[in-house]
Amino acid sequence: MKIDDVLIKTNIKIQDKVKKVSKGSKVKNSLQNNPLVNPHDLVMVYCRYCQKRLDVYVYHSLGKSEHFQLINLPERVAKHLKRRKIDCPKCEKTFILEKHRQDTKTEFLLRLDCSNISTGMECWYDDIIPKEGIYA
Repeated sequence: MKIDDVLIKTNIKIQDKVKKVSKGSKVKNSLQNNPLVNPHDLVMVYCRYCQKRLDVYVYHSLGKSEHFQLINLPERVAKHLKRRKIDCPKCEKTFILEKHRQDTKTEFLLRLDCSNISTGMECWYDDIIPKEGIYA
């Protein structure tokens, strides 16, 4: 090892102060969707069976890509949230989000969609119900 081959610079200037930032700007992430193209807010709903989080996008002109819970939803977002079907990918159940408007606030109800479920054994008892004129 030769020390003669190494040049040591002794005149390195070290800056004592960091330059002050006078103006700040928001950094845009190129991977994130442009919020100006599709202004929306995100409402988080949880599945009643598997507890998985289900994201519901609400598109409206005042959207700022904010996240909200369905329980404490502000009126500016609640008035744009309509009745819709929500599918849970984990348990493969379909829910219907219903809107109930009251005087001061809006409440939402998440119900299981039973439109594709068969009637089951109810048809077995259709013939047991007495019809008029049989026993008269």
